Amino acid sequence: MYIKIKVNKEMLTALLITQLCIFVQSCSKHCACFQGVKVFCSDETTTEIPEDIAANVTEAIFVTTGIQILMPWSFINNTELMKLVFLNNPLIAVEPGAFSGLTKLKELEITGSSLKTLNTSIFDEMIQLNKLHIQSNFIEIVEKGWFDKLENLEILQLKDNMIHSVYADAFWHLTKLNLLNLALNKLTTLPTGLFDKLRNLTILKLQENRLSSLPSSIFQNLPNLVELYLNGNIFKELPANVFTNLIHLEKLYLQNNLIVSFPSCIFHPLQNLKYLNLDRNKLEEIPDGLFDKTLSLIRLSLSHNKLKTIYGNAFKFLGKLKYLILSYNQITEISRESFHGLSLLSDIHLKNNSLSALENDLFENNSYMEAIDLSQNLLKTLPDGIFNSLNLLYAVYLYDNPWACDCHLRYLTEWIQNDSEIKFRTSPSCESPKHLKGKIITSVKKEELLCSTSDFSGNNVRSKLLQESDQCTLKENKDLGSVKCSVPSYSTINVKVIVDSVSECACSFDSGGLMTVRCFNTTIIISSSCKESNI
Repeated sequence: MYIKIKVNKEMLTALLITQLCIFVQSCSKHCACFQGVKVFCSDETTTEIPEDIAANVTEAIFVTTGIQILMPWSFINNTELMKLVFLNNPLIAVEPGAFSGLTKLKELEITGSSLKTLNTSIFDEMIQLNKLHIQSNFIEIVEKGWFDKLENLEILQLKDNMIHSVYADAFWHLTKLNLLNLALNKLTTLPTGLFDKLRNLTILKLQENRLSSLPSSIFQNLPNLVELYLNGNIFKELPANVFTNLIHLEKLYLQNNLIVSFPSCIFHPLQNLKYLNLDRNKLEEIPDGLFDKTLSLIRLSLSHNKLKTIYGNAFKFLGKLKYLILSYNQITEISRESFHGLSLLSDIHLKNNSLSALENDLFENNSYMEAIDLSQNLLKTLPDGIFNSLNLLYAVYLYDNPWACDCHLRYLTEWIQNDSEIKFRTSPSCESPKHLKGKIITSVKKEELLCSTSDFSGNNVRSKLLQESDQCTLKENKDLGSVKCSVPSYSTINVKVIVDSVSECACSFDSGGLMTVRCFNTTIIISSSCKESNI
């Protein structure tokens, strides 16, 4: 039995208090105190900081109150406060002196209010503050001087405001800062030198802005940066040397931009880079040498671009790469050497491309491969032996391909049937021939996987029929099919022929040195060995 419970504001407040406190004590009129030193206030009729909050309180949380303005000396009796949080209050102003006396405060958060600006001096007494969250407000400009006295600040969260401009020296006094979050704002440019004093910064978040360009030196004084978020902007290009000094960078996020191409050397300084996301750009090719120096890469994602061909040298130096995502591109061709340098590769994603054929040795050097996604391509068959070296493979996704369930698919069906532990997200099914259309490949019997004489037309088929000669022609006359190939004198050649029904097969040479194999009225595979001495 399921019972629906309507959770109103009072019930939510009670639940929060229950989670936070061991016992609840009587406190001011609209607040609850717990553990003796923490206070929780949540009442829309509360329009100012209650004066009767105990002097020994170290943590105060105000949620959905009616407080609109923090007046001077609001916490004059609460100098022991170490954490102060305002969530979803209708704050429109913080007056100078509002936080006077809070010299022990270590964490301040004002989230979900309506602040448009801050007074320069409001943080001046917070000499021990190490976490400052001013997010989901309406701040438009980050002024100089706001943070000058916060020399111990380690985390500054300014995300989800309306910031379109930042003074170049706004952060220069924050020399201990580890994390700076300017995401979800309206920044279009960054002033040169903005981050020059933040040498201890490890995480910089600039995603979901409107940045279209960067000064080439913008990150040059961030030697300890580990994570950089530039995704969700409108970059079309980046300066070749923009990442020059980021020697400790491990994570770089550039997805959801408009980047058409990269300078071939742009990632070369990033020798410790482990995660690189380039999804949802407009890349049409991978420039030669782009990843030649990113030797530590573990995960590389290039999905939702416009890549058409993957050349053999694109990833050759990525010996530590485990995850390669190339889905949702326009790839028609992958060179047989493309993945040969990826000795630790475990997951390859090629979903939703335009692949119609793969080389049989494409994965021969990827012995650690565990998952392959080839779904939603144009594959009709797979070459014999393509998965033979992949002993750790447990998941293969082959659905939504136009599989031709004929003799050329025997390797795949036998491989699937012989390895019952392989997982399929959706079982692949036959597209042709007509009488097998829609049938799950694993349910097709071996004797149903047949080819007709018409399957022999074309150079690709000839090269499969005859190992060393492509000087072959196919002639059809009603129920007679003739495969003619030129054969050197005193040589041996093996021919495999699949036709529609049997009564007789013949192999002979004519006077012009042409070998002819003829089979009538059959549905079999024939291997013939013909020597000139048989004439």
